[in-house]
Amino acid sequence: MTAHLEPLGYAGYYEQKGRNRPDGCATFFRTSTFALRRAQRLEYWDRGSGVECHSGHVALLPALENDGHLLGVANTHVRWAAPGTPREEQVGYRRVVELIEACRRFEPPCRDGIVCGDFNSTPNTDVVRAMRDAGYAFAHAERPDLRSAVANGRAKLIDYVFHTEGLRSRPLEPVHISDDTKLPSPDQPSDHLALVARFDWIDG
Repeated sequence: MTAHLEPLGYAGYYEQKGRNRPDGCATFFRTSTFALRRAQRLEYWDRGSGVECHSGHVALLPALENDGHLLGVANTHVRWAAPGTPREEQVGYRRVVELIEACRRFEPPCRDGIVCGDFNSTPNTDVVRAMRDAGYAFAHAERPDLRSAVANGRAKLIDYVFHTEGLRSRPLEPVHISDDTKLPSPDQPSDHLALVARFDWIDG
């Protein structure tokens, strides 16, 4: 990926998951706009039993500098919980709470932040509610018909781009999918759609 993006003016930072998992989290940024100030790896402690007490799943938190201002950008993958699972027993909920706290404690402090990824949770769940309660807005909130993946024959919104109140989002028109959409496809190379938004600092 880096070999394809570097000639286009992008640099990237990658953190592989623990426990020898083959995937991870990556953030790419345009070098003419941002410089990487610092990147933090957050490896979740899932507090289960056996191998689940330390799954190796991670979040990547880079701080990007633009004209003297720092923007925090976190991305992650959150585990799904069956409907009706008590909040305290949801691994995904505990991960999101841990991620929110890591963003709050990040040093150096960032002017504003973006948190994105596969949250494996529909809008009316404890995971998404935790993000809203922490002051994060969903960039595509005005698109209630948005769906980002097809799971078990149902098109669902389970991926998000959240941002703090100091940022104004300008979401790009998402691709429409339905229950019978096949993903990946020749047009969409992933089993999840890429959600895209542009951001401006509200106070300039």
